[in-house]
Amino acid sequence: MRRVVDRSIVCLAAAGILLTGGCGKKQAAAGPPPAVPVRVAKAEVRTVPVQVTQIGNIEAFATVSVKPLVSGNLDSIHFNEGQDVRKGDLLFLIDPKPFEAALAQSVANLARDKATATNARADERRYASLFAQGVASKQQADLSASAADAASSSA
Repeated sequence: MRRVVDRSIVCLAAAGILLTGGCGKKQAAAGPPPAVPVRVAKAEVRTVPVQVTQIGNIEAFATVSVKPLVSGNLDSIHFNEGQDVRKGDLLFLIDPKPFEAALAQSVANLARDKATATNARADERRYASLFAQGVASKQQADLSASAADAASSSA
């Protein structure tokens, strides 16, 4: 039985070699495939519009977050969505009224502090003179001098 199986395997291998060898000869006899026609043109530089007609989602190449240095209500917007902007372009206008009011209050506080400093210097001179005459105490003269120094430093 073993011999029969060995002979069957040898026969099958020989048949496979013969069949494979026959296929190779037919391809060799056919020759190279026919030539494909090719069109030739001279290369040139020109602008070509990019048009894509597809269904899908588009994601921006780059995005920018705009954050104000101060907070407030927006009065107006000075650009259109998708518009190119450059550094220094006006984008938004924040309501200036609260900032103008704060500036006016600061100017008024400065004027008040200058007047207080002027009055404190006058009191200092007055108490120094009274101390020199022996009418005011040393403590009152020192208090008026330190009050003048404090008022001058804040003005």
